[in-house]
Amino acid sequence: VSSSDLLLLMQTAFATAQTRSAKGGDPVVENRAAILALGIASGDRWLEKLLGPMPAPGPNAPSRARRRLMWVRLRNRNDWAKHFVVSATLTLLVNKTATEAIGVFKETLDTGKGGSGFSFADLLADEAGRRFALAATGNGESARRFQAKIAAGLRVDDFFPPATGLPEGLSAAELKTRYGGVGGPGYRKLLREIDRRLDQCPLLQAQGPAESSRGS
Repeated sequence: VSSSDLLLLMQTAFATAQTRSAKGGDPVVENRAAILALGIASGDRWLEKLLGPMPAPGPNAPSRARRRLMWVRLRNRNDWAKHFVVSATLTLLVNKTATEAIGVFKETLDTGKGGSGFSFADLLADEAGRRFALAATGNGESARRFQAKIAAGLRVDDFFPPATGLPEGLSAAELKTRYGGVGGPGYRKLLREIDRRLDQCPLLQAQGPAESSRGS
């Protein structure tokens, strides 16, 4: 499975949103529905508790529709695809602070025994998903523009920058020693670098009410 599979799912979801908007639907509501549909397809256990499980496809559904995002990759990483989609969905269900806290909490848990380690690259995927959801649902006019941009052709770089050089697999001790722990000087410096990269992604820029970044 290649990174283009996530692009295909996103393009399909937002093509439906654009069609329904053209027929009189509220584009903000339709974009929201598109993101929630991706969230349902992710198969994430947290989201299933909030949204319910993905309905079983009908017998005539194409085989691609039977897959969940657990098999889809973003820049050849399945975990980044999941982080992105889950964060985008949670952004629509809870407030900004809670969404960010969930991402950091999950990464902190990963520093424990048996975890994959703290990953700043995963936080990049979380924040990209959050910004994606906000940009898609700002207001009616911006939601239509968002649909049109995706319809015109979507690239990974439009919504997810390279994660090159962002530390991964950090133990709790390494996170504390090298970056001052969560909220430490080194930690905040890397968050600013994450924000800088995301600021270069055209599809993630706020198109509705101004949304402040995560701070200095």
